[in-house]
This record gives sequence, structure tokens and C-alpha cells, in this order.
Amino acid sequence: MTLRGALQWLFVALIFGFLAKIGSDDLDSGLWGYLLPVATVLAAVFGLTALHEGGHLLAALALRLKVVAVQVRFTGHSFVQVGPSPAERALPVRFVLLHLAGPAVDFAMAFGLFRYASASMTPLLRGCVLAAGLTAAVLCLGNVLPHRGRAGVRSDGAQILQWVFHPERQRASLAAAAEQAATFLRTW
Repeated sequence: MTLRGALQWLFVALIFGFLAKIGSDDLDSGLWGYLLPVATVLAAVFGLTALHEGGHLLAALALRLKVVAVQVRFTGHSFVQVGPSPAERALPVRFVLLHLAGPAVDFAMAFGLFRYASASMTPLLRGCVLAAGLTAAVLCLGNVLPHRGRAGVRSDGAQILQWVFHPERQRASLAAAAEQAATFLRTW
């Protein structure tokens, strides 16, 4: 992780921690009341990233898509790579479901954490749970909105739109990737 990336996550954690503190109505808990929600946001990012990719992995297995690679990185691009044949039936529907699975896990975690935070608990604990729920909600939204990251990687939302509106282009891309992998293996 670059220094810039670390500072961005710290800034986000500070904002979410403060919002959670306001949401839990705990403005007089001292320094720990500010630091624990911030630490919770940073920890939640790690756990939610693994759960998000786990959702993609379970969907790939349930949809009987061949899983080629899984990478969970907390400082870079995480992914579940599948390698189906471009000629397989219902491929656009299966890929849309695959790309919806990660954000669905984020949404479920946000909903569950917000629901749990409404239970009777100390204001400090409620602030931490709200901070984790807010983190899950923002990760869900950030994955569903169509965009490209700095490395040119498309979000789940962008992938879904590609499979809905340009399925033949996506199939051609799969075929090209399979051919490139086969060429690499022949020359290696």
C-alpha cells in the first residue's frame, strides 16, 4: 500500500468513526470513544473485503463456473477469476449473478450490523458497530456503482452493465483471454 492509499483509508476511517460517534449519541466518551470506531472501520475493511470475495467465490461455485484464481489483498485489487468457455449457455446471466454476489454480501453485512446496533448496548459499542455497518454500506455502494479503478479494473457494477448490454463483446473478451493463456502455456 502506498502512503497515499494509507492516508486515504485513515481519512475515511476518521470520518466514519466521527459519524458513528454522532449516530450513537456518544459525544462525551473521551479519546477511546473516537479511536475505537476508527480502528473498527480499519478492521472492518479487512473483514469485509474477505467476505465480499467469499460471496463471489460461493456464487461461482454455485453457478458451476470454473474458478481459476482467487486473490484477497487488503492493499490492492482482490478478485475471483473464473474461466468458463465462451460458448457456455446462459453465460451473461451467470456472470451478472456472479458480480452481484459480492455487493449482496456487503449489503447483508451492512443491514445486519445496522439492525444489531439498534439493540440495547453501550454507546461506545454501538458507535463501533455503526462504524462497521457504515463501512459495509459504502463498500456495497462503491462496488455497485459502475466505474473503473486507478488500475483500470472495472467495478462489479460496470461488469454487470457490460454483460447486460454487450454480452457478445464480453464473450469475445473471454475467448481472447483463453487463447492468450493457451499461447502462454504452449510457449512456456
